[in-house]
Amino acid sequence: MVELVAHRAGNAIDSIAAAAAAADTIELDVHRFRGRLEVRHAKVFWPSRHQWERWWVDWSPDEPTSLRAILDEPPVDVPLWLDLKGFSTRLTTSVTRELMVERPATMSSRSWWILRPARRCGYRTMRSVGSRWQLWCVHRIRRWSGSDGIAINERLLTARSLPSLLELAPSVVAWGVTDVARAEQLIAAGVQGLILDDLELIASIRQRAGKPSNTAATTDR
Repeated sequence: MVELVAHRAGNAIDSIAAAAAAADTIELDVHRFRGRLEVRHAKVFWPSRHQWERWWVDWSPDEPTSLRAILDEPPVDVPLWLDLKGFSTRLTTSVTRELMVERPATMSSRSWWILRPARRCGYRTMRSVGSRWQLWCVHRIRRWSGSDGIAINERLLTARSLPSLLELAPSVVAWGVTDVARAEQLIAAGVQGLILDDLELIASIRQRAGKPSNTAATTDR
């Protein structure tokens, strides 16, 4: 049955409980900055603390949440999906040491080479694909021993590309879906997971797919 992942829900402590009730997995973004593992989506203007996204700059950002704080917060029954934001295997090695196999976890990155330490430690690893160039590389780099599948922008999944990916990759998970119709289309076509921003959309897909509720994940520790 399709895996429903709450996109970025692990980036803030106050969003974790609601995500745990709706989704099968909680996704968060992990950076290594000045030797510290931080959970945030925004990038920084090195070496300053100023942060930026595609359309905005934050000149006075709040102190980022540490990965340790997030690991201490979620219910233990909810697996985590850590999207690694970096280019060095030092990030991955630091994350695996911090996790210490505390709970099931998936690690993904658009820098595919940094996933090797996570793979060696037994974590599920997913190659992130967000551009046509990376999609081209997926079809040229056929050594899947280094990952368990791909996480891909749904805009790249077409009637032509999706069947070939399902034949090539052990697992295909799509992100960027914003409506039930597209979600059900991808599920019917064979996609094994969806990474979604909207918790209400997750709940709707769960109900329509006949998946049981996830209320057990929110029980107090």
